[in-house]
Amino acid sequence: MILDELLKVSDQQSLTKAGISEKVIDLQENRDIGAGEPIYFFFHVDAELTTASTTTTFSIVTADDDKLTTNAVDIGSRTVASAGSKLGANTTFYIRVDPQVASIGHRYLGVKYPAITAGKISCDVTLDMQDGLKFYPTALKI
Repeated sequence: MILDELLKVSDQQSLTKAGISEKVIDLQENRDIGAGEPIYFFFHVDAELTTASTTTTFSIVTADDDKLTTNAVDIGSRTVASAGSKLGANTTFYIRVDPQVASIGHRYLGVKYPAITAGKISCDVTLDMQDGLKFYPTALKI
């Protein structure tokens, strides 16, 4: 997984209410973020998130304005379960976005965060998923 600073939409962003990512991606800029291929939004909880329920839904949104409100379309989402009303630090998850982003015709792409009362999160756009967790049987001989 390669991370690009220009495709980081949240960098240890403090969440204290519902809102959007601190940065949005301008799709009219001259850059290739995987045209014709699925892209993935990689989330990392930097400081425990406190929510009002045991599930929290994160959404990927395109819109005509950089506040992600005008003609906003939800193009991907994921509901994450938590222990009680807390989503632990170092939790990671992805949201896959199909290669439909450009065909919608909106200019901006970003994340819509749910109502959260405390915590920090980071989010990057990548071209692939990486599962760094590998499990091997005890005393495996190669």
